[in-house]
Amino acid sequence: SGDAGGGAGRSLSDGYIEPVTVEAREGCTRFHFPGPGFQLDYSGPLRPYLNWYHVSPGGLTVNRYPRNVRPWGFYYRKETLLADLLGQAEKAGAEIVTGRKGMSAENISSGVSLTVDDGSLFTARALVAADGLRSRVAETIGFNRSRRAWSGRRLSFLQYVMEGVETGLPDAG
Repeated sequence: SGDAGGGAGRSLSDGYIEPVTVEAREGCTRFHFPGPGFQLDYSGPLRPYLNWYHVSPGGLTVNRYPRNVRPWGFYYRKETLLADLLGQAEKAGAEIVTGRKGMSAENISSGVSLTVDDGSLFTARALVAADGLRSRVAETIGFNRSRRAWSGRRLSFLQYVMEGVETGLPDAG
C-alpha cells in the first residue's frame, strides 16, 4: 500500500508482508518492493481505499482511519498485474516455464535454486514465489520463520465497492 498521489508513495505494511510503495501518476503506476529490491510497472486501473468502515448488525460504525487521510490499500486488477509481471520478466530475458509446480527452493551463492514437481532443478539470481497463501516454496526457503501465523479460526471477509447506493456513510473516494 502507499500514496495514491503523484511522486513516490508512502510505505505501509500489514505486519505480514514487507512494505511496498506505490508511485501513481496519470497513465503510469509503479510498485516498489524495497526489501527484495525490484519494481514493477502496472498498466491497469488503481483505486485507493481511503476509509475503512465496520458496520455492526445494530448499525454502529467504526472508521478505521480518518476521512481520506491515509490509503490502507488499493484496488487493482490481478490479471493485469500478472500479465505486466510476465511481460516485464520476458523483456528482461527470464526463462518462462509453464505447467510446473514449485516444490522447494534453496538459497545458493549465485541466487536461488528451485525444484519443481517433475524433479527438474532451475537456478536463477531471483525467484518470484507466487504459489498462494500457504506457499510451499516460501516455507522451504525460510521466508515464514519470523512471520506471525494466524491462530484460532480462519479469518474471512467480503468487500464490495458500490456506486449509486445510499448507505448514510460518507463517500470513501
